Amino acid sequence: MLGGTGYILTNAHVGQYFLLTDQGVSCTIRIGSPARVAYRAALAFIPAPWIRDNATVLEQNAPSGTGERDFAILAVTKSATASPLPTAFPGLTLAFSTLPPGTPVVIASYGAQFLEFNQIETALSPTVVFGSIYKLFTFGTNTVDVLSVSGSIAAQEGSSGGGVIGGDGMLEGDITTSAVTGDTSTRSLSAITSEYIRREYAAETGSTLDILLVTPLAEAIATFALSAPALEAILLAAH
Repeated sequence: MLGGTGYILTNAHVGQYFLLTDQGVSCTIRIGSPARVAYRAALAFIPAPWIRDNATVLEQNAPSGTGERDFAILAVTKSATASPLPTAFPGLTLAFSTLPPGTPVVIASYGAQFLEFNQIETALSPTVVFGSIYKLFTFGTNTVDVLSVSGSIAAQEGSSGGGVIGGDGMLEGDITTSAVTGDTSTRSLSAITSEYIRREYAAETGSTLDILLVTPLAEAIATFALSAPALEAILLAAH
């Protein structure tokens, strides 16, 4: 969760499924340990350039990429259980700058590579480990867009959308890519940085992410819904 108001940061390669809910695709938000269905949600933002550049990802068994623009923001719409929505959600704040290499961080995700399907359904628990920032990378020339973290058990399939968290409790990055072969201690795991997400959101919308996060959820969903049909059409045309 971002900011505790019901917004959820995830990957575009996950968020794209929410564009297809009128095609029989059902999406729910799971929380806790073991993960359990808790909420329904809708898209509040997904980068249109990512959809245009990655429209065939849905049909790929093992998609790969750099992580560029691979983020999406969901907004909780209602409870998926008999329990009412909480008055506030636990959440993290996106960092404004990126910590330097060597800085200790916490990596949190729902890694699922070593689980059977029925275990993913009933016994999926968070993977939370300590690590450190290894290197910083850029998609351009002088911006800090991607960070990699030292190898750990979090470097596995299913970790996409997980977070890299600094010692100050700020969210430093959104996990997008990971090597999925070899011992996990030797694998690479990368995340697009929070400052990159802020910058890309502003470039596409002309507004700031902080403004979105204080916008009523229903209003943000309705605003994005105006552009959603065109993005859905791109996905459907590619399949």
